[in-house]
Amino acid sequence: MCSIVGGTVSAGCTGYIQPIFDASVERGRDGWGFELVYPHGGRERSVELPGSLPFGVLDLPDFSAFAFLGCRRGEPAWEHIHVKQDHDMQPYTSGDWIVVHNGTIANDEELWASSGVEPEVRPTAIDSAVIPAVFNHWGFEEGLKRLKGSFAILAINQREPDTIYWACNYKPLWVRGSTTQSSYIFASQREYFRSTQQNELWHPAPVQLGPYAWGKLTSGGTLTHHSLLPRKTERQKVLVVCSGGLDSSVVAWAHHKRGDEVHLLHLCYSCRAELQEINAVARLADVIGCQYTILETDFFKRFADSPLTNDDATISDGRTGSEFAVEWVPARNTVMLALALAYAEAHGYDVIALGSNQEESGAYPDNEQEYVNRWRDLAPYAVAAYQHVEFSDPLAGFMKQDIIQLGHSMQMPFEVTWSCYKGGEFHCGQCGPCSMRRMAFQMAGVADPTKYET
Repeated sequence: MCSIVGGTVSAGCTGYIQPIFDASVERGRDGWGFELVYPHGGRERSVELPGSLPFGVLDLPDFSAFAFLGCRRGEPAWEHIHVKQDHDMQPYTSGDWIVVHNGTIANDEELWASSGVEPEVRPTAIDSAVIPAVFNHWGFEEGLKRLKGSFAILAINQREPDTIYWACNYKPLWVRGSTTQSSYIFASQREYFRSTQQNELWHPAPVQLGPYAWGKLTSGGTLTHHSLLPRKTERQKVLVVCSGGLDSSVVAWAHHKRGDEVHLLHLCYSCRAELQEINAVARLADVIGCQYTILETDFFKRFADSPLTNDDATISDGRTGSEFAVEWVPARNTVMLALALAYAEAHGYDVIALGSNQEESGAYPDNEQEYVNRWRDLAPYAVAAYQHVEFSDPLAGFMKQDIIQLGHSMQMPFEVTWSCYKGGEFHCGQCGPCSMRRMAFQMAGVADPTKYET
């Protein structure tokens, strides 16, 4: 595992390479390698082996454009080389390809054999060295498909010396471009671009590449982006996190009407309306014709109590309970979505669908659209490699009356749902969810099938 840098720079921007390369030492303290590639041919290679901290200064030209690749090596225990030599350090070369790599290649022996390189001519025992041989044998895109392991890769084909090839699965890779110069620098972490902050030569912020993508950066500054994930079928396996309330039930119904394979997942956390919620989920599953799973936990009642799990607490009425999270359950949705993500990965679901919406985001931060966006960002790093799970919040921009109208347009059986915080025989008609439910039906102009106590 290493830290990698690379890019194309012109006069005026070369001075930024050294501080970015210096910052990347945090991920690689076991020596470094650096290579310049000039547009019209020619290369210069620099290597520094471990034992001479602080690392030396790069000898960089400041008068012409060039491409470069660099690596700071972090040596894993299973690839320890007691006495390193120059050829043990990245960048590695095979044929036309020059490559730097962060990660591990688990099938390097198989790839060496398949690419026809005999053991006696392999440059080093370090697994990353096989990557340029793979690209030389199969090409970049096809070669990526044959790599088993983790990677962020920067590569130059010497026939295209002003083009940078990039790829990453879950290993991080960032790029920042200049605003006035034809210069772009890649690095393993966003923080390594500190030297370019608040500098008018550079675009406002670095951009993360991937995860699970590859592309090219051409001399004209065009950055292409292609997915490494397999294409999914039109009919998806959808895991709906379902409370039994209006919002998540409408989401489940919409996926059902679309033709997706729906499964309902309900978190049973000892709330007051637990029995009514479970019954609502069971009724919805019955009318959809799908399966449902109940996840049980007493964590919240025992260690993170709230008015929803404490039978002696007061439930707020009407507007108070609608505009402020009086009945907040500590981090409930975060715990619930972590469990849903594990369930989805284990059972092969493509999508986790949520009923979070704009109206409830006024009182609940974990209903805000940005909250779900952060889960989208997290998911690729929280599941096994290539086990892609998407998060869907189709009601993110909806108010309650919009949700009612959407459900009504699809003949949603609203009578199977349950919204009330209390666990009575009928909806209380007074708590925040009941008040919102009643008003939403009125505003939507849709008949309300709900039985209220008052």
